[in-house]
Amino acid sequence: MKILIAGCGNITGGYDSPTSKKPLTHFGAINKLSQDNLKIDVLEKNNANYFKMKKKWGLVGEHFKDLANLKNKTYDLVLIATNTAYHFQIIEFIITQKITKLIICEKPCCENLKQQLKLKELKNK
Repeated sequence: MKILIAGCGNITGGYDSPTSKKPLTHFGAINKLSQDNLKIDVLEKNNANYFKMKKKWGLVGEHFKDLANLKNKTYDLVLIATNTAYHFQIIEFIITQKITKLIICEKPCCENLKQQLKLKELKNK
């Protein structure tokens, strides 16, 4: 399974660790999955945030700082855990570039109804 996680804040992996018995974060939950054929890439603009998570969780996948670097990539799942202000931009890119069919986004997925309707229109094309 190929997963892209957008964002490396506390809810992504800051509140627990690979040895935690119960997951509190996205990495904690993913860590409970079978590691066979699991590839996790990360989209994170802030190098310090990325390297903190890389060290803590032993990340070995690719690190992308910009959406444009994801062109021609495909994933089974994209998990969006960034600041809400970036949700629309990331989802729009994922849909238009056909990066995945399964997107999990922290709420709210958009800042307003206009953005939600735009995403619905793009998805239905």
